[in-house]
Amino acid sequence: MEGRDYALIRLDESKINIADVARIVAGVEGRPLADVSMRLKASRGIIAEHVERDVAEGMAKVLEVRGIRCTVVPTKLIAATPKPKRCTQLTLSARKLVLKGRGDEESCGWDDIELVNCGRVRLLDHQPDRGSLSDQGMARSAPVVGLSGLPAIALGRRRYVRTVREDPYSLVMDIFARANDGHYRFYEGLSEVRLPDPRGKDPDKPMSRDRRLARTIIEKATGASFGAALPLLAEGKSLHSYTFTSEPSYNRYTNWLLQSERIKRESPEGR
Repeated sequence: MEGRDYALIRLDESKINIADVARIVAGVEGRPLADVSMRLKASRGIIAEHVERDVAEGMAKVLEVRGIRCTVVPTKLIAATPKPKRCTQLTLSARKLVLKGRGDEESCGWDDIELVNCGRVRLLDHQPDRGSLSDQGMARSAPVVGLSGLPAIALGRRRYVRTVREDPYSLVMDIFARANDGHYRFYEGLSEVRLPDPRGKDPDKPMSRDRRLARTIIEKATGASFGAALPLLAEGKSLHSYTFTSEPSYNRYTNWLLQSERIKRESPEGR
């Protein structure tokens, strides 16, 4: 694929007609329309990969006429995002954010945060909730019949009631720090979150922890960029438009956001 080492990416999250864009790209790439459409739906902003520079620039001009701002970058940038560190604990304070994962602890000031993104992601390793034991060794939660039809499983002498979580989608949040290429990932239900004391703020309007988390980040990380789903989460709105059927799809979307934000900040073309 000598010479085909460029990619075309969008520079914003404005709504586009995916079918219209896919027809343009498929005609240039010579690939099936369905394949291109699936790729665009997954990545949200990576229009084309592994094409010649002049081809990518030609597509950019065609899309610009339709009001879609794009830029040409080396394809290798698409895979440049550092692997995320999985957070088991997230602590937000007035001055900084502290992240723990597998025994390690790192912190970064609010001014050091580069990008925060989130979405609802279908996790392949999703497991139903197991339930908890009572003082007598019996589970507190009410029995719920699992996929196998059995209401409970036995582990030694203890009896656990398996509670099936119907929704396999989980909130996933990524935090990028400018220092040391920090990339941290928080999973709903799998990470402990410690937030500032909410007393004194809307006492008559309690809100979910995840909504408070999003609001706190937006309020304090004033120099950061945010994925479009984060303000929706902060407002308590649905994330239906930012739901991904796999973690790799979410990864590509997050990677595109990071690259497009860096381009807009660093290059005249992006601005």
